[in-house]
Amino acid sequence: MSKLILAGYGEHGKDEVGALLAERYGMRCTGSSSEANRRFVFKALSSIMGYADERECYADRRHHRTLWYEMIRAYNTKDRARLARDIFESADVYVGIRDGEELAAIREAELADLVIWVDASERKPVEDAQSCSIGPEDADYILNNNGSLEALEGEVERLWAWLRKNAA
Repeated sequence: MSKLILAGYGEHGKDEVGALLAERYGMRCTGSSSEANRRFVFKALSSIMGYADERECYADRRHHRTLWYEMIRAYNTKDRARLARDIFESADVYVGIRDGEELAAIREAELADLVIWVDASERKPVEDAQSCSIGPEDADYILNNNGSLEALEGEVERLWAWLRKNAA
């Protein structure tokens, strides 16, 4: 089975695509934020921010995107692909990469087979480089998420068919 990366700006639908891949095709998906939260973010922020548990910390991540981005970069200092290695130990899909150096290290280490960009730029704002230093030009496949949920489901079906065809 292929190892995939789902990338895209905040709120562009990466988690929804991951959920559809898991539900319909049995792919095991892990988000960068959830893995980082479990491994180190909650421990680092709980006393500073007063979070009661990992769930509360994770729920507040959208308000601190740059901080989380920098914390993941720090975690990956000695090995830019460290978080990806952690994720791919038990998952088929890494959801939510945001750093260009991390992506380059993952490609160099050949940890992933395909980078998919989830694009909702016609209906959602793009993110600035302080919290996302990659863009659609860094992906191997662009998945359009500018329509309805039903349209997104169709896009995921087309992606799956493309993956099946190109895996041969």
